[in-house]
Amino acid sequence: MRAKLLVLVCMAAWVAPAFQETDPRAPKVFQWIDERSGDCHMSGTLTLYPDGRAHWDATTWTDSTHNKDYWHETLRVFNSQNQEVFGFGVWNSPPMDSPPNGGQYNWSAEGTFPREFFDAVSSASSLGNC
Repeated sequence: MRAKLLVLVCMAAWVAPAFQETDPRAPKVFQWIDERSGDCHMSGTLTLYPDGRAHWDATTWTDSTHNKDYWHETLRVFNSQNQEVFGFGVWNSPPMDSPPNGGQYNWSAEGTFPREFFDAVSSASSLGNC
């Protein structure tokens, strides 16, 4: 049994690289610092990968509510002619309270886009409301 397991492990190591896609292009990263809507704030980073994955990391907070505010984030991506290439719909923060019961809320979201659009990406916009 041990010999069969060793053969299987060796075969997996030999075959695995054929299924792994490597792409030398660096991800495209867009950042926004302290955007505001009403008494809410958001700082976030959108990272686009050549394989069509998107990752959103954000920190949101509110100054003066105890009514569970939400940050509603809409991200749009543009080409060099400022034409929209794709977007991600609306991503929502966790419910927020102001201090002392609340504070800063770290959250993330995942998305995808057609990988053939990666090279056309030139800029991104953030539209948030609370």
